[in-house]
Amino acid sequence: MTDTTQTRDNESAIVNEFENIIPWNGMNDTGRDVRLKWERNFARVESNFSIIIEELKNCLRKDRPDSTNFLLSLLGGAKIGKNLTFGEFITNVSGGMIDEKGIAELESLFLRSELIVPAIRYNFMTYFMGYNIISPGGGLKVKDFADNGDGTWTVVPDLDEGIPCGQYVDDILTGFWYDKTATSGDFAGFRKMQFRVMSVDYDAKTFVMAPRPNTESVPYKELKLGQTGNITNEKRQTYIVIDTRDGSNCITFFDHANTWDPEPSQMPSWFGKKKGMTVQGINADNYSAVLQNIIMTGLIYQIDEITGDTVRVPLWKGDWVKGKYGYYNEVSHNGSRYLCVNPDGTEQEPGTGSDWLVTVKKGEDGKDGEALNPRGRWEASQVPYYKNDLVSFTYGSFVALRETNEPPYPIAKYKNGNYRRKKDGGYILAGASKNMTLNPDWQMVTAPDTNASFWLDCPVSTIGISSVGTPSPSSVLVTCKMGIRGNVQLCSLYYLVARKYNGSWIAHVSPVKSFELSVPATAGYTQFAVRAYRTAADANAWNDNYVCEKGIGVSTDGTNGKDGADAAFLYDNGPWKSGTTYVWNDTRRDKVIHPFNGVYYNFLVKNKGASVTVAPSSANGDSNWEAMNKLINIATDSLFADGANVANFLFKNGVLRSQDETDGVANIIMNGKTGYFHCSHADITGTINAIGGNFKNVTVQGTFKTKESGDRIELSTDTNTFSFIGSNNVHYMELFFNISGSTKSARMTLNDNLGNVTTLSPGSFNLDFNFSGFPSDDNGETLTTLNYGLQIYNRTKDRLVFISPRKLQFNDGGNIYEGYTGTAEYVPPNGYSKTLYFKNGILYKIG
Repeated sequence: MTDTTQTRDNESAIVNEFENIIPWNGMNDTGRDVRLKWERNFARVESNFSIIIEELKNCLRKDRPDSTNFLLSLLGGAKIGKNLTFGEFITNVSGGMIDEKGIAELESLFLRSELIVPAIRYNFMTYFMGYNIISPGGGLKVKDFADNGDGTWTVVPDLDEGIPCGQYVDDILTGFWYDKTATSGDFAGFRKMQFRVMSVDYDAKTFVMAPRPNTESVPYKELKLGQTGNITNEKRQTYIVIDTRDGSNCITFFDHANTWDPEPSQMPSWFGKKKGMTVQGINADNYSAVLQNIIMTGLIYQIDEITGDTVRVPLWKGDWVKGKYGYYNEVSHNGSRYLCVNPDGTEQEPGTGSDWLVTVKKGEDGKDGEALNPRGRWEASQVPYYKNDLVSFTYGSFVALRETNEPPYPIAKYKNGNYRRKKDGGYILAGASKNMTLNPDWQMVTAPDTNASFWLDCPVSTIGISSVGTPSPSSVLVTCKMGIRGNVQLCSLYYLVARKYNGSWIAHVSPVKSFELSVPATAGYTQFAVRAYRTAADANAWNDNYVCEKGIGVSTDGTNGKDGADAAFLYDNGPWKSGTTYVWNDTRRDKVIHPFNGVYYNFLVKNKGASVTVAPSSANGDSNWEAMNKLINIATDSLFADGANVANFLFKNGVLRSQDETDGVANIIMNGKTGYFHCSHADITGTINAIGGNFKNVTVQGTFKTKESGDRIELSTDTNTFSFIGSNNVHYMELFFNISGSTKSARMTLNDNLGNVTTLSPGSFNLDFNFSGFPSDDNGETLTTLNYGLQIYNRTKDRLVFISPRKLQFNDGGNIYEGYTGTAEYVPPNGYSKTLYFKNGILYKIG
């Protein structure tokens, strides 16, 4: 039997079926059938091996490195023994890698959810340029902007996806832009720009901003802006600035920042060098920290600048009370001051053991032997101050004589009662410094510094003695003044003493430590002198250790000279000064004082028409100067009659004029004959009665009236009204201006006092009529209002007509009728139907 089954050499699938081979098939079996079956079976085996070999080519090897260009899925997981690399990995260049320790190096990593790690470490240096801001609103970079045509811009900030717009209304935005020269285009520094956020569209992620008033700030693409406070939102008025520009190198903390430029009071603290800043008049260039209201624990040490030694700073605890005190605590007790020197502290009473060291003995410091309590600079927020509290104020040091809430010198205030401050944080004193008086609750105890100047001042330079020996004035008041850095104030540091002269100096007024001394005028002496000394011993000795001196001349009446009526005004110039020209002309005659042997003498320019620059050479006068103690000179020049000089005011021919001038004209002139009055600057708090005149640049506070009563015009800054008022006090016309926060409005009212009133305000027009002939229940009054509609109604509003584009309504004693809108059918007598069309009760069409 012959097997004709074909071989399947061309099949690619593995064949698992083989032909059965029977070794002997009877007498007729020639062996061919067996041989063919073996050939076919072996062909199938060969085909299977070929398929297996081809499949093995697509399998990954385990005994050597291998790879595949197709996706490899490890559905059961994978365990990596060493490095797992991605792409062509070259460290710090390309690809990625995770090693057997789990350390990965990747180009970037994007996470859709949280990243939870115990710590993050990165090898990257953060650098900043010049001015850096940390604030609630942070900052932004301008991606694009559009000019709105009204002085504002709509800004598109450069924000990452998902980041909201971080600006708020009234945010103050500050930025710096590179500025270039107009000629060469070279870098010329940074230009500061500031803007105010006017509105924010959080959906569109844009905002509208306006520039700081009176500036030329405009936005630029790529301009970076930082939020530096907010005008109205207190929660956004804090920020921190790191500044390294223009020599500064500091971190500044800002609070209550609601102004374009921060004030010192808005900078409660900073660290580092803040160039050009002053605090209470102290240049802060060389100070590394300025702080307020510090709470701290631990120890404070100071370094001696000369020796380099470390000095521990005591901690002041005030009056001693029974209890535990620590090492270097300092207290006052029984009029002395003690320092705890026991490292373990103490409960001993000061003065009873060895745990306390006396630092100030009783009687060495303070008034009545009590120790002073340093309280730093005077601050309104720290009141009250108690007896023996020591403060610094206006360049001096003061000790409290009793409990007080008042400052040593009066401080200027705003209308709301708050004290006024300077830009450097100091207080602004009230009034002119030369007129200030030290509060009796305080006593000045130390001079400010070596830059202070001191002098004695007196309004009278000469005492006149009449022919019968009567002095005029009967006494003079001499005050001690101190000036420093342009600030002048009364000084009570020194002992003031007076003496009188008549051939020798004789005691006159005993020394007193005060800022003023009253000197009685006594006949029989040629001059008086007042000196200021540091100690009472020097004052009693009248030695040369005085700080400053003031001489007062004496004039005695004689016969009237022929030139008395025509004498020029005497100009008191104080001590003679080198480089100054002194004159005698038709309007003035200069007077000076000059010392000889420690005594000041008074001199007048001797020759009329002369100009003198040299000093007097003798106490008795010379060819240029005439000594004032000559009797004939006093009589001729009428010192205390016509031509007198009192308190730097000159009096002659019925005209009183000040010695000080502006542009050659006396600052004050009063003519007793003509009534003419000239004043370069006046502060009048009372009533001015005038029938005419010219005013320029007038600022009115309170109420300005053309008359006190009768028909008049009144302007009131209290009520913001401008009124035309009749003699019956009826306001016939009134203009009113109202400000409420950021809202401003105005109103005008006209009144004829007959019941007819017209009121005009934005969006509203009211008419109030009073006509005769109306029904009695209308009270004879009708009012008309025009705003969003026209209303006509009586005073009680129970009868009203309201007309608007959408409504016609009547109110008749509480019954309300509205005009009908719609259609109605009407059949006239001829039988033809008509359609009537109504709108708000008005028939407008017949169809």
